[in-house]
Amino acid sequence: MRIAIKTWLGYLSLQPDGSLQFRDEVGPWETWDLQNLDPTPVPPPTPGTWPPTAPPWPPQPANIATTDEALVLERVQWWLWHTNSSDDQTYWMRVILLDPEPGHAPGWTADDYWSLKISAGDGVGEGYVWPPK
Repeated sequence: MRIAIKTWLGYLSLQPDGSLQFRDEVGPWETWDLQNLDPTPVPPPTPGTWPPTAPPWPPQPANIATTDEALVLERVQWWLWHTNSSDDQTYWMRVILLDPEPGHAPGWTADDYWSLKISAGDGVGEGYVWPPK
C-alpha cells in the first residue's frame, strides 16, 4: 500500500538533511510503501438481507398446560422480559404453582390466562410495567 501523509498544513515532505517541510502537492519521494497493509475487500451485502431480521430473544415458549416448575419458570421469565416488567418472579411462581386463585388448578394453563395476568402486572404491588400503560 502506498501512502502520503497529509496534514492541515499540506503534504509532509522529508528532506535529505532530515528536516520536514509541508508542500501543496505530493511528489514521488513523499510517498511510502507499507507492506502487508492492503485492505481486504468487503463483499457488498446481498439485496434484501440487510438489516437481518432477528427473532425475538429469547423465543417465546410454547403455551402448554404444565405443572413442571422449570417450564413454568421459563414462561414467567419470558413474559416478564417481554412486557419489560419489574414484577417479582417469585410472586408469580407462588401464585401459579403453590397458591392458585380460586377456581384454578395449580400450574400454567394452555390458554392466555397467566400471560395476560403477568402482562397487566395484576396483584403484585412490588413491581411495575415500564412504560406505564
